[in-house]
Amino acid sequence: MENRKLLFLYLKLRGKMRTLLFMPTLLIQDGFKFFFYANEHLPMHIHVEKGSGYAKVELTTLEVSESYFKPAELKKALEITQAHRVESLRVNSPPLAA
Repeated sequence: MENRKLLFLYLKLRGKMRTLLFMPTLLIQDGFKFFFYANEHLPMHIHVEKGSGYAKVELTTLEVSESYFKPAELKKALEITQAHRVESLRVNSPPLAA
């Protein structure tokens, strides 16, 4: 029984480390968490979570490619995304060649 507890703890900690390493959080505001995955695919986009809600928003157009938010929550998430879009684009952009 002790081995099962240790395995569960290990998996839980491994998940937290994976989150820290591969899902940098850009902003937490009004209960929304804005993050991206390392080595993400194009087009540049941001992931948004709040409670059990989730959305994926393209940064250049603010087009919603996926959403499980209620309309009012999605509207608020888009307002926050638009207000911080420049910073999000800067973080998500590949480094400039020298």
